[in-house]
Amino acid sequence: MILLNGQNILSMNPLRKRKRLNNMRNNQSKKWKLAIVALAGIIVFSSHLSVLARPKDVEGWNKARWGMTEAQIESTFEGRVEKFPQSEKYEAWYVNLWIRSLDIGGNQYELLFQMDEKTRQLKGILISPKGEEGTFLRKFKSLEQLLLGKYGSPSYKENVDHGFGPNFVRSWIFPTTTIRLYYYKSNLSDIALLRLSYRPTKAEDYDNI
Repeated sequence: MILLNGQNILSMNPLRKRKRLNNMRNNQSKKWKLAIVALAGIIVFSSHLSVLARPKDVEGWNKARWGMTEAQIESTFEGRVEKFPQSEKYEAWYVNLWIRSLDIGGNQYELLFQMDEKTRQLKGILISPKGEEGTFLRKFKSLEQLLLGKYGSPSYKENVDHGFGPNFVRSWIFPTTTIRLYYYKSNLSDIALLRLSYRPTKAEDYDNI
């Protein structure tokens, strides 16, 4: 016995039975359409929240601001910043100050304050992981999720492998600051790199996004 709303469907008049079955199909179709519309609404709303979560600008890293002097950095990060025994140079930058141990998402990193050689002002922040290189991919994914949660979708994303190893790049470009997350793992050796950098944004970079 097949019941429909408490009635034996087999005993119904054929026309009445067909009408009842059509009504059932229509009701099911309406429910599916409503479910699809609701799902689409959730997706759009989530995307909207992601856009709202993205700040209009990022002025530097933490309380550091571009153009700070070493004295200002030491004052701002008193008790956390240390001096190198001797200055280290990286191309047009030099480093005298660093944070030896920085906890991000439960992982340990070191941070370098990169100063412009000519102006002797802050022009970059470079964050590098501590620990074994085999942990770098996991740490890349952790940093990526934290950055997505704080800054929204990246302005630029790249996943490439030209045969030498995976190369992942994520960039968030704001009017004042560009944040770049970079990971590379060589297929030819155990070498792996993971870098998170903050730099003043070039006008042409921001205009092109």
